[in-house]
Amino acid sequence: MKNYLAITSPNKYADFDTLAEAQAHVFAHGGFAAATPGQYSEFFVIDMEAETVNFDQTAYDTTVAAKTKLAAIAELENQITLRMLREASFDSARTYPQGNPRVGKTAKQVIAEIDAAIETIRSS
Repeated sequence: MKNYLAITSPNKYADFDTLAEAQAHVFAHGGFAAATPGQYSEFFVIDMEAETVNFDQTAYDTTVAAKTKLAAIAELENQITLRMLREASFDSARTYPQGNPRVGKTAKQVIAEIDAAIETIRSS
């Protein structure tokens, strides 16, 4: 992403290296020029009336937190091997009446991470 934006509508903009280039584009196509507020355009909040563009830090932080939680869940899920699943479902009925403790601990961690991720998304 370059340093300046020429915003012609709430969903349409072009980025430029200099403010003069952005202003020239605006002169030709309408809209307004502004400094780029951040690196990730999906979190830009454009107000055409006020001629402002801001970065939605809350939405960005929520997205990063959710992706981090999902990565932690995937890592925990990868710790459950096929053998552990087999033992938990078939062989463990006699050996572990309450379930295989190795599988149970990891499964509880996965559930806790999923619950935390859902709560993070709901609270945003």
